[in-house]
Amino acid sequence: METRITNMENNENTEETIVQVVLLKSGEEVVTEVRKVKDTETGKRYYIMNKPYTIKIVSTDVVQISPEESRPQLNLEYAPWIMFTDEETMIVPEDWIVTTVNPKQQILESYLKNRRNSNESDGSTTEE
Repeated sequence: METRITNMENNENTEETIVQVVLLKSGEEVVTEVRKVKDTETGKRYYIMNKPYTIKIVSTDVVQISPEESRPQLNLEYAPWIMFTDEETMIVPEDWIVTTVNPKQQILESYLKNRRNSNESDGSTTEE
């Protein structure tokens, strides 16, 4: 079954695309470029997720910044949210979204870097 959004206007019914962490009703956390749209015919709202990835923490290291200060460094692994498709854009009904939040700066930078790298590989990447 294919979902199509008919009569979507690009002005007031489409929000700006931004990178967010999206929590779904299923409990999955997905980092993605996302924008909210409204079908002007039905009034239903959808989230358009472009290049959504799940993130798995592979390990955590402690980086010594100075003798008095250290900080954790996450080693992350990215995988496409839906593994068995070549499509990069998914449409999710608004009622499947629990919340969206801004990612931590490290996650944002890592996502953007790994998204570029995935264009050159099979889609799964690791960031240290």
